[in-house]
Amino acid sequence: MSKTFIVGDIHGCFNELQDLLKIAGVSLSRHQLLLVGDLINKGPLSFQTLKWVRDNNIRSVIGNHELRFLEGQRSSKSLSPQLKELADQMGGDLDDWLNWLDKLPSHLEFNDYLVVHGGLVPGKHPSETDRRYLSTIRTWTGKLTPQYFPEAPPWHDFYHGDKFVYYGHFAGQGVLRTKNTQCLDSGCVYGKSLSGIWVGSDEVLSTPARKTYCQIRASQNSLK
Repeated sequence: MSKTFIVGDIHGCFNELQDLLKIAGVSLSRHQLLLVGDLINKGPLSFQTLKWVRDNNIRSVIGNHELRFLEGQRSSKSLSPQLKELADQMGGDLDDWLNWLDKLPSHLEFNDYLVVHGGLVPGKHPSETDRRYLSTIRTWTGKLTPQYFPEAPPWHDFYHGDKFVYYGHFAGQGVLRTKNTQCLDSGCVYGKSLSGIWVGSDEVLSTPARKTYCQIRASQNSLK
């Protein structure tokens, strides 16, 4: 069995994260744990999730909700009630937390695979792409855009790279495996499940959400 386990979008569902790690038999002392981003927002325990990730030196890429939080704190953009609460929980350590979040990588690259939050821009190595697009891409229209176009095909239809790609961000699509990609966003925060996989395996492991914390937007609910 591989020594690396990758988990999909957590969104503050900390209890479900612990449930999943127990089901998968993950030991932080013996295994490497990787996260696909969107650690926060919408769910109930965003701050607890971040503290656990940082305290245990878990590696994660940055997701669009981390970017949203950073942009909201550093500009006049409005924040959701959950993100306002998160900032309050950070208290006097807010700047320290912002700096830590800002340093999360846009992607992780290993010999045989890549980890990214949203996906890859066709024909581009992730190091050549702004992290905003890496964290938001779902579909591909032939040009860079952070928007989701339900009539357009998914980005992974155009990916022909040698390295396998693990990603999240696409709860409407859900867990989906292609020849060289694996989506791990199974919509835990929307009352579905939290999913993860051992690198090199084709078996996705999941644990059910304890409740529905947020309603999924209709615009995200289908590829059609």
